[in-house]
Amino acid sequence: AWLPGADWSRLDWTSIDAARVAAPQRFVAPYPASLLKLMIAVGVGLAVDRGLCPWPAALEPMITVSDNDATDDCVALLHRVGLLSPARGNALNTIFAAWGLGTLQVNGTTPRGGWRNADGAGVGHIQMTAWDTVRLLWLLDPQAPPPPWLPAATPTLLPATRDRLLAVLARQELDEVLSSGRLRGLPGWVPGLPDAPAFAHKTGTTDNYAADAGIVTSGGRHCAVAVLTSLGRRFAPHKDCATTWRLPALGAAIDALLAPASA
Repeated sequence: AWLPGADWSRLDWTSIDAARVAAPQRFVAPYPASLLKLMIAVGVGLAVDRGLCPWPAALEPMITVSDNDATDDCVALLHRVGLLSPARGNALNTIFAAWGLGTLQVNGTTPRGGWRNADGAGVGHIQMTAWDTVRLLWLLDPQAPPPPWLPAATPTLLPATRDRLLAVLARQELDEVLSSGRLRGLPGWVPGLPDAPAFAHKTGTTDNYAADAGIVTSGGRHCAVAVLTSLGRRFAPHKDCATTWRLPALGAAIDALLAPASA
């Protein structure tokens, strides 16, 4: 769909969510960029919870500074423990689907840790939608109400490692999409959502894509938020920006909408 000259109206579409096949809208979900590392982190948490491996040191830099080499290590680990092995049916995708998150998919990765376009993964193979991403965060949030799309008394996702993963998300250093503290002082700076740790989140940016998702707990606010867009660095107003100022402006609008009513 993203090749030059592609005519979306003539493409054969394969829905990644059967529940939405009959919907009238036809929309190519933007590539999540490094937001995909949230799915990898959940996979690592599942492996640790199951006693398949210890908590890897690579997970922290994969999330907090979006280190790609650390992501290679975590993807390779998930292959070793069988959660990303095609020979075992790509268990991570199956697990996401069992939790009702059918649009969260990690495909085409390699046992050596490859997950980029050049590895046969990347755009077109790794998918996320904002709705399923925010529901994944719902399942990770210990203060969230029971998920209404799942049966009552559904077990906790990551019962042993959830708090540890949320603590890593709260140490996010790239406040530059829905939050913008990292960019404070740049010309035209626009404030957004509260920065980490009040916004425990993961970002993703390339020249063509910008994404952000996390849990906000600040000033009486408590919500999960996710956005995936095609507003990458090519829309940035400054070389140090990751995207347009419109995305932190969106974050600020969400924050204002959810502000508790004053006494």
